[in-house]
Amino acid sequence: MTYVGRTPWMAQWWLDRLDTPPLVVIRCGRHAVGEPKCLNAIGEVKRSDDGCVLAMSVEVHPESEAPKPPAVDDRLRAHLAASHDDIDQLIADVEELIDHNAKLLRASGGGRVIQKRAAWPNLVAPIKHLSYYVCREHGEIGVDVEALAAFAADTHRPKRTYWANRGVG
Repeated sequence: MTYVGRTPWMAQWWLDRLDTPPLVVIRCGRHAVGEPKCLNAIGEVKRSDDGCVLAMSVEVHPESEAPKPPAVDDRLRAHLAASHDDIDQLIADVEELIDHNAKLLRASGGGRVIQKRAAWPNLVAPIKHLSYYVCREHGEIGVDVEALAAFAADTHRPKRTYWANRGVG
């Protein structure tokens, strides 16, 4: 797992406290009528002995489904040749793009593909600087940073749950 902070010391601060239990665990909490709420942890808040408080947003984005891109077959080659001067370079570029997509996509059936989850470095910053968190099922989740900051300030035992979609939990 990698971390990136608004400034470099923030990422290092978080790495130095990986074994420290979080003060607050931020969970998605999104749900539809009749369905259970999402329990995915989308972030954490930690406080050091000297009073420094930082939040971390887990940056694992959801998978998305799209139509499968066409393969470069003879018909497509002929069509491209009729409309471009340097067809060999264009075909090489298209094939490189298809190879690149193959690393990012997996077949879903029915002529569709699923884009694999993107895992980016987790963001570390002061609570009031992280206005959204990312749920691997629901995407970006907006968070009331004022309410989260007040909740964290009022928390004295580790691992309290803050529901992003409902507030205090």
